[in-house]
Amino acid sequence: MGLARDRPVVLGGGSYLRLATGLLQQMRLASPVGGVWEAADVQWWWRQERPTDSCGQLFWLDEKDEPVAAVIVTDFFHSVQCDVLVLPEDSRFGPTAWQEAFRRVDALGIVATFPVRSDDAASLAGLTDAGYRPASEPSVVATWRAASGWPQIPVLAPGYRLVSRAVDARQPHWLDARNGPDVEARPARLITYAR
Repeated sequence: MGLARDRPVVLGGGSYLRLATGLLQQMRLASPVGGVWEAADVQWWWRQERPTDSCGQLFWLDEKDEPVAAVIVTDFFHSVQCDVLVLPEDSRFGPTAWQEAFRRVDALGIVATFPVRSDDAASLAGLTDAGYRPASEPSVVATWRAASGWPQIPVLAPGYRLVSRAVDARQPHWLDARNGPDVEARPARLITYAR
């Protein structure tokens, strides 16, 4: 991997989602049990318009315009989350990305949480040095289960049937009330959720 640009670029919409998805996929390939998020998480967060959508997201790109690090700020309406994503093999961007994350949160005038793994000593030390403290209750718990450990899919109980929304979408989406009327339309534009 070549040298990435010194300055991050700010991207939004489809460009942000494409790069964030690719970066998270690369992070997962580098460490199957590392990191906090999966690539589909940022796509699912995009199911609703958010106040942070207009701010764009920060990315450091290599000479092929592929992401090596990012700072993603997401407003979940009840809290704001700031994720610092860095490819494990390109850890030289970690300190820079963290400094930009703190600078960005301050510039936006928001209080943010920074989800990190409990075994990520470097990130935890950086957060502590910046004056952040762990939450009394963790808001994210990451777990891992080997594919071989999954139980068999049970047979549906008598009287129940499984229906795909691709076949029958007459009823309102089951997450409309919680996520708004675009809960199905926005993600459907993305490759992960497209039918």
